[in-house]
Amino acid sequence: MSNRPTLATLVFAGNFRRWRPIWLGLVLVAAAAGCECSGKKTPSRSGGYEETRSAHGWKSAAAVPGVYLINKGYDRTKSRVLIRRVVAPTRARLDFAAYDKNVLLFDPKDYAPTPPDAPASLAELDFNGALVKETLCDRLEQTPLSNRAKADPIAWLPMLEHLVEWDFEQAKGLAEVNDAVAWETWNDADVTPSYQEISRVYLHEEGGEKQLWVQVEFKPWVKFLEGVDDEDGDGFPEIYGRVRPEAVNEAVFERVAGDYTRKTLGENEIREWAFILGSYWYHSYDTYTLRPVDPEKLKEAGTVLIDDSWPDEEALAEAGRELADMPDNRPSIVIRGAPFREKIYLVLYVEGAEEE
Repeated sequence: MSNRPTLATLVFAGNFRRWRPIWLGLVLVAAAAGCECSGKKTPSRSGGYEETRSAHGWKSAAAVPGVYLINKGYDRTKSRVLIRRVVAPTRARLDFAAYDKNVLLFDPKDYAPTPPDAPASLAELDFNGALVKETLCDRLEQTPLSNRAKADPIAWLPMLEHLVEWDFEQAKGLAEVNDAVAWETWNDADVTPSYQEISRVYLHEEGGEKQLWVQVEFKPWVKFLEGVDDEDGDGFPEIYGRVRPEAVNEAVFERVAGDYTRKTLGENEIREWAFILGSYWYHSYDTYTLRPVDPEKLKEAGTVLIDDSWPDEEALAEAGRELADMPDNRPSIVIRGAPFREKIYLVLYVEGAEEE
């Protein structure tokens, strides 16, 4: 374990262009060396959800394997609650459920930066070599990723935090890539939040070569892009590209491909994850993690539940319409935040924790 500063320390120290840790995502993928994206645009399938039924009998929609969206009509810029189900909870699945398209992490201010003199075209969006220019794509379908890799993204920011805590020197190259993307201010450096951020990662290996491919999302108020559209219609234009090879090493790749994405966490590990996350977000989003029930009071092993007094009257008043989509059984984790005065909730149902 490295004794270098964690990514959280770097963020709050101002080393990354974010006034708060905003959700990001990356796509870890391996493709043939020098492989370029297809120039033909095809209809997007990345925004689709596969409906599934849980062991409790209620339906939800799969965003990635093991992570399911429950609340209907969810809007990542307007909703007051994000409700997800996590099955066989690995650290990667919990992180994805918490970070990916979470309205709690969205800054609703409509910034109006001074645009550059000429539109920024897709071919120019390599962020000073952080991404391989020849691989830049407007759509996920144009990448050389396998269908399996496309369907199983990893959230970038918590993955990077995990790697930095594990070994700062090994992860430094990826931190520099993150920095290069987040610090690009175009023609107006007075705008405080990042114009764009890495959002998802997919892990893929081909021919013995390990590559990382990323999704970069631009904020809704970035209006000067050319050849870049909003693939999934959520208001955030996105592009894809391969991370520069020098930033990727086998140790980092294997760390992510190993325990981070494969090890099912136990009940105590899940509780610890929830409280650490609430503390990590506290200074930026005024978050509070509701305390789970004492596990000794539970009859069912492998289960994490919060107190049965939630949702209380305050939560129902804040987000009652969306909370109506909650199943009858109690959630495992609830994190309440108030980044811009209005209270917003992250609600997770976790199934299949490893028995301890």
